[in-house]
Amino acid sequence: MRLRELIDNLDARLVGDADPPIARVTDDSRDVRPAGSDGGTLFVARAGTRTSGERFLHDAISRGAVAVLREDDALGLPAGVADLRCDEAAWMLAHLAERINGNPSSRLFVIGVTGTNGKSTTAHLVHRVLNSIGVPCGLIGTIEVDEGNGPHEARLTTPPAHELSASLARTLDHGCNAVVLEASSHALDQRRVEAIAFDVAIFTNLSGDHLDYHADMDEYASAKAHLFELLSPSGLAVVNADDPAHTRMIRDCQAVIRRVGADADNCLSGIDVSLEGTRFKLGDAACTTPLIGAHNAMNAAQALIACEAVCAHVGADASTLAHALAMVGVPRGRFERVDQGAASPAVFVDYAHTDDALAHACATLASIVPPGGELIVVFGCGGDRDRTKRPRMARAVAAHADRIIITSDNPRTEDPETIIDEVIAGVPEGLRYERSADRRSAIHLAIRSATPRDVVLIAGKGHETYQLLPDSNAPDGVRRIDFDDRVVACDALAARHAETGASA
Repeated sequence: MRLRELIDNLDARLVGDADPPIARVTDDSRDVRPAGSDGGTLFVARAGTRTSGERFLHDAISRGAVAVLREDDALGLPAGVADLRCDEAAWMLAHLAERINGNPSSRLFVIGVTGTNGKSTTAHLVHRVLNSIGVPCGLIGTIEVDEGNGPHEARLTTPPAHELSASLARTLDHGCNAVVLEASSHALDQRRVEAIAFDVAIFTNLSGDHLDYHADMDEYASAKAHLFELLSPSGLAVVNADDPAHTRMIRDCQAVIRRVGADADNCLSGIDVSLEGTRFKLGDAACTTPLIGAHNAMNAAQALIACEAVCAHVGADASTLAHALAMVGVPRGRFERVDQGAASPAVFVDYAHTDDALAHACATLASIVPPGGELIVVFGCGGDRDRTKRPRMARAVAAHADRIIITSDNPRTEDPETIIDEVIAGVPEGLRYERSADRRSAIHLAIRSATPRDVVLIAGKGHETYQLLPDSNAPDGVRRIDFDDRVVACDALAARHAETGASA
């Protein structure tokens, strides 16, 4: 595609007469490729949160960029490099990425999921349910990406705009009719999804998080609400009406709105939670899911409504959706049970890393602890992230747990003991707690000391298979090690069984 065709009807100003063929668009200078038979690379010098794309402009040119798009002309360009100007490079990047990839989102039924917690679970349910009833559906999320040819590990919750549109194009090429993607507040604020033609948007909930990035909760909510502003009047907004923030989400939304909740038109009722799963009613329909908790009943209900919309669009039979839901297992690291039978304490690994998510997780498990048992919670807080939530997380756990063990999450460049001190500031006086900065030791302590009637929750990292530790000798001061809560928990259970057998 020629440059002038690529920018046609967009608010980009071309300086000069150059019109090179363009084969790819990127804002990462490392992605620039020398021009080939199909064209060259257009580099977008987009302002980031820490630095400007202008800083990488010369690197992009040295790697072979044939055109540059930027918001100012502070730096001169060599002869032969097309010079484009615009007022908002991030917005422009998203639209250019869609065009260069053939506008894939307009040819897919696109479901976006946003909220503080529950995005991955809801997206997982939509993806699995649709595929199980024969509607090919892709997935772009925190845990994994499936472009219609099988899942692989995700790098970011929501990829950069140029990667996102390229992923959607591959999803379309692999025969998918639909795709569900998680839209993070960072991605929405940075306009990564600005050009995506969303058909459905889901709001799960809003609670304190990412205030190291957003100035305050109002700004955080506004970022989330932008997803619903992107919907056309023919689109569908599915919102959790039990969360007061849902009114902010739909304030400027032009789409059809379906509210889900205890007193909403789409009534969620009859929630019954056990260690085996959750039963609930959506309207008059009885539903079950292996996922545990009232919050997961909401996630499942919203997923079902989104799936109904997809079925109506592609002409698929929606009558088997509830049955399909009952067959879908839990996502990795989302209330995932890892214990090994009746002689063990019930052990769950969950990604809960905000005070609201922890409160829901702990309240759910506290309500189903067997008689005579206790709820033991292992958790920590991430370093180089929102520090305001650390004491709140301790209070959230303390409201439901019988015993807590405070440990490290991903401390990154921070001192783990300092993080733990800030968490402990929120522990109410008189509550039993222990501290162990070594996460492996903390998990082993919890499982070794638990009785078969106890329930152990290991929270914070969920599906992650690594830990980020401070190391002054490592690049950026952070060392990455292999660490999977599920594997460590299984090792601890095996050690417990070996000790029990030996003592018997």
